[in-house]
Amino acid sequence: MEMTLDEMGLDLNCNLDTAVDNLFGAGLLDRYEPNGPDWYIIRERDGEFVMGEKKFPAAVHGECGRALEYIRSMDPSDEDGKMAVADGGDPYVTNEDSETLREELARKLGFEPGELENYLRVGTPQNRREKLERLVKVIRDSETFEMPDSFDEIRLIPKGYRYHRAESVLSTA
Repeated sequence: MEMTLDEMGLDLNCNLDTAVDNLFGAGLLDRYEPNGPDWYIIRERDGEFVMGEKKFPAAVHGECGRALEYIRSMDPSDEDGKMAVADGGDPYVTNEDSETLREELARKLGFEPGELENYLRVGTPQNRREKLERLVKVIRDSETFEMPDSFDEIRLIPKGYRYHRAESVLSTA
């Protein structure tokens, strides 16, 4: 609808949702609910629909694994094969409280830093998706750590109504 308004050169002085709701309330628009699922499940990282008994759990497992891989890469370690800081390697990043990403996540999400793997691996796919969503929010809201593009949340998007001009508008035109 926004593209149609742009093509017509119209600029609304309110939110598009408000305009549609007002037109529907005034009887100028009718709406219907299209067939199909009530919710769409979308992996934000690549926009893929991950619906179904096989795709959804696999997508959750994959995104949680990618999140853990990223967080581990931010952990300080001498054993992971990285160059030491003295040899030109990157120092690990900490926030203003000298916390690593793992420690900040643990504090804000309410578990011990060593429990991060279990936090993301234990539970139903729906429960793990919700945990991943909370973890992503903490990283996005962090003043120190940046959200990488290697993983993201898996969102539930409700099916939308479809709108058309009301019969009363068509009969008077």
